[in-house]
Amino acid sequence: MKLKNKLIIILSVTLIISIFISTIIIIKNNVNNSIAKANDKSELKVYDTIISEESYAFDPTDFSKILKEKNRYIITAKVEKCGEATFLPKTEYYNNYHTPCTPIILKDIKILSGKDNITIEKNTIYTLGGDIKLSNLKNNLDETDIKRLGLDKLNKTEMNTQVMRYKTTYSYDLEPNKEYAFIIGKIGNNIYKIVDEGCGIFEINKQNTNSKINNNNLQLVNVVSKKITNTDELTKMSIEK
Repeated sequence: MKLKNKLIIILSVTLIISIFISTIIIIKNNVNNSIAKANDKSELKVYDTIISEESYAFDPTDFSKILKEKNRYIITAKVEKCGEATFLPKTEYYNNYHTPCTPIILKDIKILSGKDNITIEKNTIYTLGGDIKLSNLKNNLDETDIKRLGLDKLNKTEMNTQVMRYKTTYSYDLEPNKEYAFIIGKIGNNIYKIVDEGCGIFEINKQNTNSKINNNNLQLVNVVSKKITNTDELTKMSIEK
């Protein structure tokens, strides 16, 4: 009887210890998940949204007009991920110091047209607008703008956990792991930007049953205007400029 009681006590203690260890592991995992979420850009709170109205010399939804400008290229690629917006330096072809640009990291890049062979630095192109952490935004503003936006009244934690969201008339959120066609323009040495945001972005319709549209001539749908075209038509417009 005494042996039986001892066994019951040992089993009970073992069970309690196992439950205690399991609880610690669960708590630790929850804490780690919370930290990961806090470090995830998508979990940052939006402090405010600035919508800029860009001026256009022509209708940017007209593909032929876009492609007639200098340094235009057509590519297809899969989006790996989108980073935090940043301010790009002034170059011969770019001088917008008021609005940051979001870096888009690509993979499986195919260059369909362009005057020269191009090298895209770090497989990254940019699009105007996006989310920038307030602490990074503050480093690019003068005292007047810092006070105007109320950033001088925020503490360090608030500056590091909130973002300013910049949007334009044709802003478009790209999906990771999805393939697109892009019209891009060269704005610096190996630096390229999507032309007029969503106006230069096309979803690829690989489900089209038209026999004339194949792997070498993909049907495209512009994400803003919903106009339908294909890679051959865009390439021809680019050559004819």
